[in-house]
Formats: sequence, C-alpha cells, structure tokens
Amino acid sequence: MRLIASISLAFLYSWSAAAIESGDAAIQNRNDHKNRTPAVAKAPHPALQSTLGFSGYHWIIKDSLEPVGPGPNLFSRRQVWIDPQKRLHLKISRSPGTEAWQSSEIWPTVALGYGTYTLNFAVDHPELWDDHVVFGAFTWDYKSDPSQLNENREIDFEISRWGETNSQDAQYVVQPLNEQKPGSNLHRFDIPWGHALEVIYTMTWTHTKISFKTTLITQDHQEHLIAQHEYHGPLNPSPGDARFHLNLWLFQGKISKPAQFAGATIRVNRFSFHPLESEPKMQINLK
Repeated sequence: MRLIASISLAFLYSWSAAAIESGDAAIQNRNDHKNRTPAVAKAPHPALQSTLGFSGYHWIIKDSLEPVGPGPNLFSRRQVWIDPQKRLHLKISRSPGTEAWQSSEIWPTVALGYGTYTLNFAVDHPELWDDHVVFGAFTWDYKSDPSQLNENREIDFEISRWGETNSQDAQYVVQPLNEQKPGSNLHRFDIPWGHALEVIYTMTWTHTKISFKTTLITQDHQEHLIAQHEYHGPLNPSPGDARFHLNLWLFQGKISKPAQFAGATIRVNRFSFHPLESEPKMQINLK
C-alpha cells in the first residue's frame, strides 16, 4: 500500500542519546518501523565530532562507527563536503575497501525557530537512485517534549519512494503520521526530474500554520510550481530547540537493486532562513 510506503521520520527516529549541549550532538538513532528492531544509541567519541560552514551557519556532521538510525545506516563525514563554488554535497557511497554503504547527515549548531526556511538543491542523476534512497530536510528537537502532540517538533520534507517503485517520490509531513488516517498532515506528490535544473523547497513556520512549497527551475531558467500545502492543525509544535537537519540515507539500510545502484548525491546550492517578524505593536498617542 502506498501509504505504508511513505513511512516518515517519526516512526524511524528513536532518540535516546544525550541531548545537544553547547553545540555538541550525540549520535542519534531511529527504529526500523516494519521490523521494530531498535538501533543502539551511543554518544560519539570526541574525535568523531566535526563541523563545516555553509550558507552562514556552522553545521554538525553525523559520524558513526557502526550502523545507527535512520535505517540503520553507517554515517560518515567523508560523505559531506563543500565544493569550490561553496555548494554543499551530501552523498551515499561505499565505504572504502568494504561493501558497506555510508550515508550523510548534518544539522546546525543553533535552533532557528519560527520563520521561512528555503533550500535550493539539485539531484545528480535521479533516474539512477534506488527506491530506498531518502533525502530529508526536516526539523527535529532532541529534547522530547510530552506536552507537545508532536513531541520532537518534527516537520518533514522528504524525497523517497520508500522501497516501492510505483510510489510518488516526495512528501510533506507534520508528525506524528497516522498511517490509516493521514489527514492534512501528509501531502505526497511527484517531482518531474527530467526538466529540473534546480529544486527550491520553502517552509514557512508560524505559531498558527505551516506552509510548504516546492518549485522547479527548468533548463530554460523558468520557475514552475510543483506542490504547495498548508497545515493548520494541533500537530504544529512550538519551536523549542528544533534544529533543521539535512540527510541522505537508505530506508531500512538496504537497496532494492544492488547490481544497478552506484550511489547517490544531493547538491545543496544554498540555504537561507528569515525569522518570523513579530506582530506590529499597537501605537497609542497620548495627548
């Protein structure tokens, strides 16, 4: 069923390591939703901690010595780099000298909160992606808050077919996702990759609603609206300490067609954030 194939991060991330303190992050984990097999959370060795600068922010790079969530996957700083044009690259490739695949994930050292998040990115040869490849751009708060219906403040934009060849390949989700009755917190769509020069994802997050939009820049440099959606329900969380993550990984830690898959790369041309302007205060003139 296509809805089951669109399992998103709320069912996969199971964070049990220490919360971020002073810009340091613990290695975090997710559960395999279908197999219910938990990944083991372990704090990272200090030598594994590394950061990079991109689009005016410092980003922590996820690194693991063994498979961890999501997936589970191996994550490596070798799969993340900045090119001479100051563009960010996230990659899935084989670990040197082994048959193991390594994935990539980063998040900023600061929480950004309410405002407009804009991501300009391109996919290298999307037609060669395996159906288990997942690209995610999402908010996540390491400090689970039971007072929130969306305890980890998770708001997702994801590109994946979740292992199903005939599934649509993109979605917006405000967690938690009820598989049987997704309602307005799930919106799935297709991206016409054959015409794409660049994809622009925009999310505007306010205390009353979450607005999503995806546009496509074509080879003739025209901009076309692909999808848009608004969510006004009770799952819209307060900002808390939610960070904006970017990752590229393998759903269930595997690939559908090993003989045909040679890896995957996302190129992020730029990221921007504009904080929500406070409501204008009423001015009273006393005479």
